[in-house]
Amino acid sequence: VMCFLYLAVRLFLMRADLGLRGILRTFLSVALSVAVSAAMAGVILLPVYYQLTEVSTRLNGAGSLFDRLRATGFVYSLPMYHTLVLRMFSNNFQGTESFYQGAVSYIEAIQLYFSLLMFPSAVLFFSEGVIHSRMKKTYAAGAVLTAGLVFLPLTAYIFNRGVNAATRYTFVFIPFAAWILAHVLTNINDFHRSSLLAAWICCVPGYVFLYLHRAVLDQYHLYRHFVLTLAGSLAFLAAVTWLSLRAEKTARGSKAALLGILLLTAANVTVESDITVNAMNSVTMTDMVSLNGRKEWTEPGLDYIREAAGEEACRTEKTFVDKMDWCEPQTEDYPGISYYNTTYNKYVVDFIYKVWPEIMYLPRLGHNYVVFRNDYANAQMAALMDIRYICSTAGPSLGIEDYRLVSDKGVYVYENQLAGGMGILFDRLVTEQELADADTRERQRMMRDHLVLENIPEGLEDLHDSAASEDADTGFYRRNGVRFVKMGNDGKLQADLTADREELLFVSLPLDKGWRAELNGEPAEILRADYGFQAVRVPAGSSHVIFTYSTPRMKEGLICSLAGILFFAGMCLFEKRRSGKRAG
Repeated sequence: VMCFLYLAVRLFLMRADLGLRGILRTFLSVALSVAVSAAMAGVILLPVYYQLTEVSTRLNGAGSLFDRLRATGFVYSLPMYHTLVLRMFSNNFQGTESFYQGAVSYIEAIQLYFSLLMFPSAVLFFSEGVIHSRMKKTYAAGAVLTAGLVFLPLTAYIFNRGVNAATRYTFVFIPFAAWILAHVLTNINDFHRSSLLAAWICCVPGYVFLYLHRAVLDQYHLYRHFVLTLAGSLAFLAAVTWLSLRAEKTARGSKAALLGILLLTAANVTVESDITVNAMNSVTMTDMVSLNGRKEWTEPGLDYIREAAGEEACRTEKTFVDKMDWCEPQTEDYPGISYYNTTYNKYVVDFIYKVWPEIMYLPRLGHNYVVFRNDYANAQMAALMDIRYICSTAGPSLGIEDYRLVSDKGVYVYENQLAGGMGILFDRLVTEQELADADTRERQRMMRDHLVLENIPEGLEDLHDSAASEDADTGFYRRNGVRFVKMGNDGKLQADLTADREELLFVSLPLDKGWRAELNGEPAEILRADYGFQAVRVPAGSSHVIFTYSTPRMKEGLICSLAGILFFAGMCLFEKRRSGKRAG
């Protein structure tokens, strides 16, 4: 959308030179190129599109657009605007300032380009256009539109469907930012003095404000990044000013300025990556901030877990009792996602929202703003998803009966004694409606001993039992747990089990169309269980079950990519022959 908006604006500005037919021809040509590019990237785009539309809560939030706006408000609070401005210049505030509001995503924002080049470039671009262009109204409207896109809550909802207000959608400005930067770098020698003055007036007070309100963590963290970012922006503005005010303007000066900008950008990237790494493992202990701290504290605990679990599939969590914020699924090497980290699987969100609402931080916003808090103390619910190991820096005891300290090398590692495996055999079933009619305490008792299905499958009516027993055996998980083994990777899991009668095997894998199940060599139907997970029917006796994951839409994406590559090759061949005929 932003690419086509950018193209439309550029063509509108060139309407006098191109004419209506030229504008239409250019637009269709670029549109065809974009379509071919999208086809060539289909192997990436289609699986991602499936993830966003079928799995992610981003596009599946409950409530209308108006409901979402009403929940957050049509206008941000003053602290939210404060946060928004600061977020554009740095990405890891981690809630360290009392005024901070909003998310801490460093993946989708454009802080690097905005802070180093975009902000002064935007001021130069708009001031030059408004003061010195014949189309002053166009540039003024562009400035207003840009401010509106950045600061209006409605924009966040349109671009990101209301998952997070304010700061999770700035990636859509990348084409717009590229346009402005290209304009500034192309005209780096030719800016008027009034535009340069406007840029300095906007940048210097703004940077002073940002510097005074920085969130200083320590010498390894945000402080250096902030200083380098602001210094880099001012250096860029100084280079543009110097080149524009020179009596003799030479290409050599432009190249030198661009080289300096490139070096500053490289330095910024280096610091940025260092911050991103460190920000994921910052705790109250000072030596946990550095990479050396990670080696000393984090890795020994995770090494123990990997060795203890072996090829068996299980999950690892951490506590927040000591403000420990790190969690690295890639390092921990567990399949699926734990209850704390699954914010984008709409099925798991549904499970937590309906069954386990006490770990949802902002339930009043429902699916539109999903933030979970850690609830490791509920060992039975953690065992339901086979969260077997808990890491903490708090001390040698969690003070919870169901957890046993198993390692004190680095972080403390506790084993959940109730976690019997990623699978659980159930011989009692209830419907989602019956669970919904129960209160919170009864609901969790029912979840402990019953599998929740949308409807009772044909042939399993004798397993239907809507009553929750107050004195049910709390050793249920240990008795009926089924341990899965990884077959080379997290996308293929297998287990051997024995059932006394026909039962349902619950597997704490988030529901997704990419999963397939085999039972004793035959395809098995996967049922939606506990709102967001999977279950298969198993017969009495011994069985061998395999769960395999393949990325949805990957096959279609490969076909699209191949077709796009062939079409592109044909276009190149056609253009080459046409050029040869013209030359002849």
